[in-house]
Amino acid sequence: MTTLRHKFVFIVSGATLLAMLVGASALILITHVDTATDSNLPRTYRVIEATDAAGDAARMLDAAARALIQSVDPKAAQDIDHYDTIFRISLHRAKNEIPRPFTRKEALHARRLAEQYTIYIALLRDMTDPTTNQNTRHALYEQQAAPLYRLISSDTERLKSLARERIDLLLKDAQEASRRTMRRVTLLLFCSAAVCLLSVFFFDRSVLRPVRRIRKLALEIKNGNLDVRADIGHTGKHRDEITQLAEAFNDMASARSLAEAELTRTAEALRASDTLNRTIIASTSEMVVALDTNYRIILQNEAFVREIATLAGITAEVGKHLPDLLTGNPQARKWTEAMWSRALSGEHFRITQEVRIQEAEPRYYDFHFDALYDEQGVIIGALQTGRDVTEQHRMEWELREAATELDRRVRERTAELMGLMESIPAVVWISRDPQCRFISGNRAAHDFLGMPPGRNLTLTPGTEPPPAHFKVFSHGIELPLQELPMQKAATNGIEVRDVELEMRFEDGRVRFLFGNASPLRDGSGKVTGVIGAFVDISYRKALERDLCAAKEAAEQASQAKSRFLADISHEIRTPMNAVIGIADVLTRTSLSGDQLEYVRTMREAAGHLLDLLNDILDLSKIEADKLELQETDFDPGQVVESVIKTFSLTAREKGIGLTLGQAPGTPALVHGDARRLRQILSNLVGNAVKFTDEGGVILSFTRDAPLPGDNEKTVRLRFSVRDTGIGMPQEMLPHIFDDFTQVHPERGEKYGGTGLGLAISRKLARKLGGDITAESQPGQGSVLTARATFRVADPGNLPIRASDGIESKASPAPRPQPGHILLVEDNPVNVKVA
Repeated sequence: MTTLRHKFVFIVSGATLLAMLVGASALILITHVDTATDSNLPRTYRVIEATDAAGDAARMLDAAARALIQSVDPKAAQDIDHYDTIFRISLHRAKNEIPRPFTRKEALHARRLAEQYTIYIALLRDMTDPTTNQNTRHALYEQQAAPLYRLISSDTERLKSLARERIDLLLKDAQEASRRTMRRVTLLLFCSAAVCLLSVFFFDRSVLRPVRRIRKLALEIKNGNLDVRADIGHTGKHRDEITQLAEAFNDMASARSLAEAELTRTAEALRASDTLNRTIIASTSEMVVALDTNYRIILQNEAFVREIATLAGITAEVGKHLPDLLTGNPQARKWTEAMWSRALSGEHFRITQEVRIQEAEPRYYDFHFDALYDEQGVIIGALQTGRDVTEQHRMEWELREAATELDRRVRERTAELMGLMESIPAVVWISRDPQCRFISGNRAAHDFLGMPPGRNLTLTPGTEPPPAHFKVFSHGIELPLQELPMQKAATNGIEVRDVELEMRFEDGRVRFLFGNASPLRDGSGKVTGVIGAFVDISYRKALERDLCAAKEAAEQASQAKSRFLADISHEIRTPMNAVIGIADVLTRTSLSGDQLEYVRTMREAAGHLLDLLNDILDLSKIEADKLELQETDFDPGQVVESVIKTFSLTAREKGIGLTLGQAPGTPALVHGDARRLRQILSNLVGNAVKFTDEGGVILSFTRDAPLPGDNEKTVRLRFSVRDTGIGMPQEMLPHIFDDFTQVHPERGEKYGGTGLGLAISRKLARKLGGDITAESQPGQGSVLTARATFRVADPGNLPIRASDGIESKASPAPRPQPGHILLVEDNPVNVKVA
């Protein structure tokens, strides 16, 4: 049997299989594209890294060659061997990582680079020969070594450029393959859409159309046409759910015809039910009686007959006039006529009546009266129900007596609380008026305001004049009457908390209060008054003023100290620069090995001292607010690269890695203070290299997400320094940015430092509109993230770069001409250094 479920499963399964086919095809195509690209790109990037390392080694060899011109140092020969090993390893690695097959240019430059380098290293080894005099070494360098170094550097850069060209070609091939893949996926999606449309058409024809016919049948049945029947198109074994639904509607029409006949039988059952209701009324324990508009009894039960016989000594029967039955008791007749008259007028009410039988105890009855209406809404009589509530009345009387006793105890408790309120030292105000036209208080309140007990303490008395000998202020501003705490709590119906009031008296006294005001409510939640409790804090305010004055004096002294240090920065740096300069000059003179070591030690110590002085002076300038940013247009990528180059040699000497990561989308040019940004990054990278002995350091930067309020000219950058060093304990992270704070003071002899680098870096980062945060685990390394805010630079200041595939060569520098230099200095030592 073909059912709707089978049709639905068939349609959904077909669409699902087609979607899976489309997804699998797209995945296969994309995987094929990514595999070809992923296998060659990493190797090409490693070629660039290897050529960079070879270039660095070549530069260091050239520096060693220039040093050999002056003198032959055994250490220079060791350095040449060291950098020779680095160059050869890097060149070998670059040649091995170049994806096969080699291009003609790649093979040419690699072979020429190897040949030139073999000649170049042989010349350097000749220069290290102690028998070679200085003039010969100078001639070897200028005539042979220097030109070869330039050729080696040029070929190194050309190999790097060819690797970048190969990367661009790989990316271009990947893009073309992606476009082919998208065309195939689009074709598959078009086929899927066609299949889905055919499925919808099939579903509409086989399901929705029969459903619309059945809906039309339902509307006919709703309008009362019970003879209509659905045309069942499928019989026998081809009966689906639609066919079964049509048969159900036919059955429903037949059933409704039967229901009409059943309705007639139901009306007869209702008449029988009315008889049953009368029986129930007759059997209930409550008194039930109904009169027509002429006060004649039309319905009564046994309970009513029994009670009226007991109370009035009469026998009530249906059809009798009830007031006439009470002729012997005029008072009862009068009350009965009054109650039933109200009920026959349409009033619905309840009443509790006391009934006395001769000398016996009175009894109480609870009566309910209701009017009876016909189908047109005309009153045709009234109904009374009643029950004996004597026991309930007795319990209510006992409850009233208990309430009276409770009220007495409450008054006693209130008197105790009033006595307690009078004895506490706090100022307490109470108003039992939502408008606060009268406010009373305890003894402390009257003493505080200087008013005798019993006087009205409110400032909003209505028609009476308010007290004039004091005014209420808050934060130096006089409060409007509606903003006074008591009045505000009463008006708004909410508690007013932690209010500080300044009370100014006409005799010049000023006192302060602190407290709360809360509204008072009745059982329904309506505000009936307000209560306020306040503490005199005049003494505390005086202490606060003294503390603020002392704090301002301390801050002024600190700022004076900072201004002094900032103002004499030139005088402090000048002699230290002279010491460093003289030490540099001495290193270039003929000194013995011990003397040279002494001079280098002096130069290093002076450099550390100058760094310390610079940190202290920078900190002083920041605290004195004299640090001014020198904002220009600059390339943040160049700043980051310069920081990497500064510490690359130190990192290689320690045997750790130092890499740079730049996310796509970072701006090429921004407007800000490049010098301070470089200072921040140098501090962070220097610390990471210093505290890392294994692994490496990664400096990465990217564009940060904008904050609410930023405009299109705002650029936020995020710089992260991640290392695998010794790390920091969690409890020290909140303090690493404090002045003169070191995380590992016990290792100060090994690592050195003053504890000012991070403190100054954070202050500079905040000066640049950002901040520095830290994350670390002991033994696992640290991550320090610096954020800074810059502005969009002028597009006209973007650096001009060479087009792809075209080498841009710098014009040769002009040959220096002989001339004279005028040197002006205010320090004789600096003249010697210059």
